[in-house]
Amino acid sequence: MHHLCSILLFLLASAHLGLAQMSTAGSNRSTYNILFDGNSWVAGSGSTSGSNYPNQVQLLLQKAGKTVTMLNTGVPGQTIDQMQTKAPTKVDIHHAKYEYLIGLELVNQWGQSGQTREVIYEKYKKYFLDRKAAGFKNVMALTRLSQLANCVLL
Repeated sequence: MHHLCSILLFLLASAHLGLAQMSTAGSNRSTYNILFDGNSWVAGSGSTSGSNYPNQVQLLLQKAGKTVTMLNTGVPGQTIDQMQTKAPTKVDIHHAKYEYLIGLELVNQWGQSGQTREVIYEKYKKYFLDRKAAGFKNVMALTRLSQLANCVLL
């Protein structure tokens, strides 16, 4: 299940970055600057030899002949509240260099906070809207496979 979810999340990010059209129409964009933030899925806990989600996105872009600059600020066990707290000093300061912000976290907030789904989604949405307000040009909020219907692209 974890592998399938990774593939689906990868495809969502790829489509958002314009990779879906590369095989048929090509892409004028040659450089991608991407900052990833989130939990252990982003940080790469348990992955081997660079197989975490951000590295998979980077490899796909590079295979398509693109130049990729990437920063991974994911932290295992991190919650949305922790992401929001660290954002001004760990994430927002990079908005001028990284035009894309891709994030993933919901599991830890549900497991640790006792908050309702609605409260958690509002916090998650606020995190990404705040990053957009901080200067990121493109933000993508991913969710786990069981919540993919609630994926938010901002």
